[in-house]
Amino acid sequence: MSLFNSDHPSDMVNFDIILNEIGVITRLQWTQLWIVAIPAIISGMHMTAMVFLGYNQLHQCSMPGKDQITNVFKECNISWTEELTERSSSWKGEPGKLDPCTRLILQTVNCTFWASGNQTLDHGLEKCDNWTYDTSLFESTVVSEFNLVCDHKQKGRLSQAVFMTGVMLGCTAWGQLSDRFGRRMATIAPMAICIGAGIATAFTKSFLQFTILRFIIGLNILGSFSSAYVLGSEIVRPIHKVRVCQSMNLMFTMGICILPALSYVERQWRRLQLWISIPGFLLLLVSWHLIESPRWLLSQGKHRKAGRIIKRFMNGKAKKDSEEIQKLHELTNSEQGGESTAMTNDTILDILKLPNMRRKSAIQFYIWFAASMLYYGLMMNSGELGGNPFINLLLSALVEIPALLLAIPIVQRLGRRKPLVSSLICSGILCVCVMFVPNDLPWLNVTLASVGKFFVTIGFSIAWIYTAELYPTTARNTGLGVCSSWARLGGMTAPFVAMLDVLGFSVPYVVFGIMGAIAGILALLLPEVLGKKIPETLQEAEEFGKKRKGVRL
Repeated sequence: MSLFNSDHPSDMVNFDIILNEIGVITRLQWTQLWIVAIPAIISGMHMTAMVFLGYNQLHQCSMPGKDQITNVFKECNISWTEELTERSSSWKGEPGKLDPCTRLILQTVNCTFWASGNQTLDHGLEKCDNWTYDTSLFESTVVSEFNLVCDHKQKGRLSQAVFMTGVMLGCTAWGQLSDRFGRRMATIAPMAICIGAGIATAFTKSFLQFTILRFIIGLNILGSFSSAYVLGSEIVRPIHKVRVCQSMNLMFTMGICILPALSYVERQWRRLQLWISIPGFLLLLVSWHLIESPRWLLSQGKHRKAGRIIKRFMNGKAKKDSEEIQKLHELTNSEQGGESTAMTNDTILDILKLPNMRRKSAIQFYIWFAASMLYYGLMMNSGELGGNPFINLLLSALVEIPALLLAIPIVQRLGRRKPLVSSLICSGILCVCVMFVPNDLPWLNVTLASVGKFFVTIGFSIAWIYTAELYPTTARNTGLGVCSSWARLGGMTAPFVAMLDVLGFSVPYVVFGIMGAIAGILALLLPEVLGKKIPETLQEAEEFGKKRKGVRL
C-alpha cells in the first residue's frame, strides 16, 4: 500500500473557500464557539485545582493523650499553658522553630525541664502519628485529611505527577479518537467521564482512591479541551482562526481565574472538588446543539452530513452556484450512489514515516516540552509574589490575559514563526537574568518572573495555533494530542527542576531559561503558514515547507 492515502485532493471540497464566501461568522458558528468554551473553562480549573486541594496547611504534632499529660503535670504540680503547648513539641535546635514531625515523650521529661525553659533535648523524642493543622486559611485539604506531611510529604507530589501522567496519555489517546470518530464525540465523552470521576473524588475514603480518580480526570480533561479547540478552529474562516484559538486559550485562563474565587468562598476541599466538577453538566445539557466539524466530515467522505451543516452555515449568505458548492452537491450524489471519497485517518506512526513531517514534528515536540516546563515552572514559583495563595494564582493567571490579547494582532500581521521565536527567546533570557539579581532586590526577581510568564504565555498560545495548522485534517487532533502529551511531560519535569534551588536560588530559572531559548531557536526551522492553505491530507502536509532548508531528522 502506498505510504500516502489514496486521496485526490483536487477532488475535495475546499471548505475554506465556502467559509470565505459566507463571510461573516453566522449565528450557528457563534453558538458552537460558546459551547466549546465550556470545556476550556472547566479544564483550566481542573488543571490547577491541586494548588488548593493539596494546599500544605501549617501543622504541628498533636498533643499526647490527656491521661499522659495529666500524670506528668500532677507530679510537677503545674498548670497547662499555651507556652507549654509549644514546648511539648520538639524543637529543631534553633529557638522558636518547632519540628512538626517529632514531639517529646512526656513520661521521660522531668519537672525541671518545664521550670528551666530548656528548649533543646536530645532524648525523649518520638515521631508524630497525628497532627494539628492550621485552619485559619482552609478548613481542610487533602494534605490535612490524609496527613500528607513529614514522611508522607512526597505523596502529594506523587499524586500530581500521576495526574499529569494521565493528562499526557489522555491527550494522545483522545487525539487519535477525535481524528477517527469526530471532534464532537471526543469533546463530550471525556467531559462526561470527568464529571463522574470528579464527583466521586469528593467522596473518596483514602488517598489511593483520590490519586486513582485524579488520574482518570487527567486522562480525560485536556482531551476534551483539545478536541473542542480543534473543533472551534475548524468551523471559522482562516482570517478568524487566530482570534478563535486565542479566545479558547483565554477561556482556559478564565478557568484559572475562577478557581481562586471559588476556593476563597469554599475552604473545604471536598466541596471545592464538587464546585469544579458539577459545571461539566452544562456541556452535556447543550451537547445536542454541538455540531460535528464539517471539515472533518468532508475528510471522512461524509458529504451528506457535511452538506447539511454547511447549508445551515450559509443561511443564504453564500453564492449557491459557487464551484465548491457544486462540487459538494456532486460528491453528495456520488455518496448516495454508494461511492466514497473518504480519506484514511493517519496515525502518529504514519506521520513519523515521512522525513519532512518527522522533522517538523520533532521540533514541535521539543517546543511544547520546553514551553510547558517554562510555563509551569514560573507558575510554581508564583509564591514569591506574596503569602496569599488566592492572590498568587490570580496574579499568575491575570498576566496571561494581556499576553493572549496582544498575540492576536502580532500573529495576524507577522505570522507564526517570528513571534514564536521571539517570545520563547525573550522569556528564556529573562529567566536567565535572575541569576544576576542581588539578594536584596527580591521585587526585581518577581518582575523578571512575571514578564517571563507574559512572554512564554504568548509563545505557548502560538504553539497551539501553529501546530493545528501544520498537521493535516486527517491527523490534526492526533498531532495536537501528541504535542500536548510532550507538554505534559514538560509540566511533570518542572517540579523536579525546581528542586535544583538547593544548588542556588537562580539555578532552576537558568535551566528553564536555557530550555526556552533553545526552543525559540529551533522554531526558526519551521515553515511560515500565514496566508497559505492549511493541508488537508498527509501528502499535502509533507510537501508543505519541504523546500525550506534545515536539518533532516
